[in-house]
Amino acid sequence: DSTLNHSVYHLMYAKELGQTDNMKSTPEFMVQLARDLVVRGARVYIYEQENSQNLEEMEGDSVALKKQEFGTFVSAINKKYLMNNGSYQRMILVQEKPNSKEISNLSVHHFNTSAEGEKLAGSLHEIFKKNWKGKVVIDEDITPLHDDATIYFANNLLPSVITVDLNFNDSKKKEGKAKEKSIKTDLANLITSGILKDYSKTDFSD
Repeated sequence: DSTLNHSVYHLMYAKELGQTDNMKSTPEFMVQLARDLVVRGARVYIYEQENSQNLEEMEGDSVALKKQEFGTFVSAINKKYLMNNGSYQRMILVQEKPNSKEISNLSVHHFNTSAEGEKLAGSLHEIFKKNWKGKVVIDEDITPLHDDATIYFANNLLPSVITVDLNFNDSKKKEGKAKEKSIKTDLANLITSGILKDYSKTDFSD
């Protein structure tokens, strides 16, 4: 089944603190992902990350700042969740991190107290492992969230949360950027496929 009727997806894209090209707000591949979900009947909310330069002016370590940044979204996300109470709802956080290695790496994480999040993470990971054709290393398995900031975020949200972490080679070359765009387009398509797989396996009889 390729429909996502009565489902709500909360989407957010985040870069590491200190990456000042955040100013473009929501990137093209996340907009593509949102459109793919909407045409299949889902309701989609996109939450835009603040410019990291503003956060760097604040006092505190990087974990505290990241918690503060995520914390600014909690109320808005939970409010939208309650507005759509009774619908199938999930939160997907796509995080981009710099990587000094030559090969890019992709990993999927879930909140360890959420069976629904673990199920969605497993569906996405299965799609990534079977269908990814680019030069990206996919982690062998899904794992629970492991950093304090995202655990804090997930613990305070009403919808089940998963993260898709993309660790890019930090290349500024033109050909590197073209490759990065291609990878992100593939990522949007595969996330959609993983979401459809997860939704099709959900029992709505309750």
